[in-house]
Amino acid sequence: MDSDKSVLVFVERPKGEALEVSLEVLSKGRELASKLKAPLQAVMIGENNQEALTAMAGYGADRVCFLEHPLLRNEDPELYAQSLSRICALKNPAMVLLGATFLGNDLAGRLAACLKTGLVMDCLDLSLSQEGLLLQTRLIHGGRIAGTFISPRSSPQIATIIPGAFEKKRTKPNKEARAEIFNPGLDEVERPLRIAGRIKADPETVTLDEAEIIVSGGRGLDSRENFALVRELAVNLGGVTGASLGAVDAELAERKCLVGQTGTTVTPDLYVACGISGSIYHVLGMKDSKAIVAINKDPGAEIFKYSDMGLVGDAVEIIRAINERLGLRLRKQPDGQPDQG
Repeated sequence: MDSDKSVLVFVERPKGEALEVSLEVLSKGRELASKLKAPLQAVMIGENNQEALTAMAGYGADRVCFLEHPLLRNEDPELYAQSLSRICALKNPAMVLLGATFLGNDLAGRLAACLKTGLVMDCLDLSLSQEGLLLQTRLIHGGRIAGTFISPRSSPQIATIIPGAFEKKRTKPNKEARAEIFNPGLDEVERPLRIAGRIKADPETVTLDEAEIIVSGGRGLDSRENFALVRELAVNLGGVTGASLGAVDAELAERKCLVGQTGTTVTPDLYVACGISGSIYHVLGMKDSKAIVAINKDPGAEIFKYSDMGLVGDAVEIIRAINERLGLRLRKQPDGQPDQG
């Protein structure tokens, strides 16, 4: 492999397809690489795949490195980090970029420790200094201030980027990328962690980033009593309760419920926004949900621009009516599940 000062992007594809955030980061990587006049390298776990190679080329990758080793067949951040550190030792990239997913942040921390270099996580913007160093911007002080960080004396510069921070952009349709195969030479003896199996989480303890259904409430609910209706709706739908920053600041919900740029980024099958105006900080954390339903008394609320279905009216009255209807159906079902009518 050639040694260079490339921009290296780790692409997650847990089910054979690249995550949206990985494509967003790859698109930003293309922009940075062009300014640096350096190659863009995509790195992914798995065997050489022409479909993946073509897809990565479409988003600007000059080279696609496939990490191939039997020990990498199961998701193991420690072994992933070892593999990436060995690529970095060979390639000497200027920067390494990852999506700020659960795996991405875990992997970035381990990689930074392996390489003894700097790391900024959950970035919302990236740019370059006059010297070509990476400027990493993220929210600090509870999301109220944007701070920009730089690592002038460590290399490579590592950053994770939150979903939705950048637009994914396709480059020239016929662009070609070079495939590279890399065996990191892992040894079973040096494997510190062994995964015996996976157990599905109890629905009562599912976290926001795991939930398939999320019902979130905003400051517009006005009181804890009204916010309790949001929790009831989440239970009736078999989902998890979320909240906007306004609701958390007003102490209507706990901070662990926070959805948005300063909280958890989510992509459920169904997202219900109740009494949420739709600030960009909240929208960036839930805009990639498969279906979005908004309930708000203001027909001009920003949240309606991102919703697939909108209900205009008093959120408390609408949620209470839905809960009564769902509660009636649940009581009619012997297994406690809603009917299909």
